[in-house]
Amino acid sequence: MTEMTIQEINRMSETEVARERTRAKEQDRNHFEFEHQLASGEVRTVEVHSTPLDIDGRELLFSIVHDITERKQSQHELELFKEAALQTGHSVLITDTNGVIEFVNPAFEEDTGYSSEEAVGKTPAILKSDKQNDAFYAELWETILDGEVWEAELVNRRKSGELYYVEQTIAPITDEDGEITNFVGVQSDITERKLREKRLSDLNRILRHNLRNSLTAIEGYTQSLIDEAGPEHQPTLSRILAQAETLADTSDKITTVRQSLDNEYDIDSTCNLETVVADVVEDTRRSHPAASVTVDVEPVDLDIDAGTCWSLLAELINNAVSHHDGDQPEVTITVETGETASDPVLVHIADTGPGIPEQERTAIEVGSEDP
Repeated sequence: MTEMTIQEINRMSETEVARERTRAKEQDRNHFEFEHQLASGEVRTVEVHSTPLDIDGRELLFSIVHDITERKQSQHELELFKEAALQTGHSVLITDTNGVIEFVNPAFEEDTGYSSEEAVGKTPAILKSDKQNDAFYAELWETILDGEVWEAELVNRRKSGELYYVEQTIAPITDEDGEITNFVGVQSDITERKLREKRLSDLNRILRHNLRNSLTAIEGYTQSLIDEAGPEHQPTLSRILAQAETLADTSDKITTVRQSLDNEYDIDSTCNLETVVADVVEDTRRSHPAASVTVDVEPVDLDIDAGTCWSLLAELINNAVSHHDGDQPEVTITVETGETASDPVLVHIADTGPGIPEQERTAIEVGSEDP
């Protein structure tokens, strides 16, 4: 080192160093930022504090050099994060560990109606709509204080008092020791989507209601004709009545299955799969005595109510029995469980029917079906 000059370490040219010293003198500062090259060839960013000294008539330069590479990298990452938070279209807020807001982005201001000055120093309770109970927020805090990410849909209230739906994600921010220092929340306004879903649901309900009323009328008129018509018309009218009853039954199934899939199941509601399958199979054998049904089901409990489970399995099993192309329909029901209680339970219902044609199966699995 004593045989080298500073310029051999500094990555800046002599002209750039001179220019930087001139700027420092004009700004009345004695510290600089340079890139220094180590003996290994690695380049590090350093902060240099320099003070001129006069010792025994010799003018020397006393310098203290700090390696600030990690600090500069952290600053760069923070600037990137801040820029991303400012530019994103989703609301972003950062709180301390007590939930006090320290930062909000412009999207938050636009969505909520609260300015940054109004929100910082407050807690997210300013958005509370009272549509979620205390247990909801208790679960939220328990999750994020455990260091886990919390996600949910909820209803918030804007500054104007207007209610709106959001998809909310809250994640803990930790330091190098793994200690939680802050929480970052990202929320998306999904009000339009929820309203659209509600309109579609209402339309679906109205159409089903109208369909059911029309089918009831068809069934009534057909039954009257059966009672009055001659023997030659009886088979045709009976088929009309059977088709109307099938359509009505299908409408009821659609309603039941949709409710089953849309509902958030009560975690306290469970059923024993073995018992439900046995009940469905017994009912199937009564209605289809020629069917051969083989069952290999474990006595596993499911987090679903028995009525919903019965409806879903009955539809699948009856479909398997009805659509066969042999002399006798054969159906096999098996169950696949995971290694832990939280793993999904897979119910396999296999039959000897013709199956779905390849072209149609491809459309169902990977594309969209046209009429």
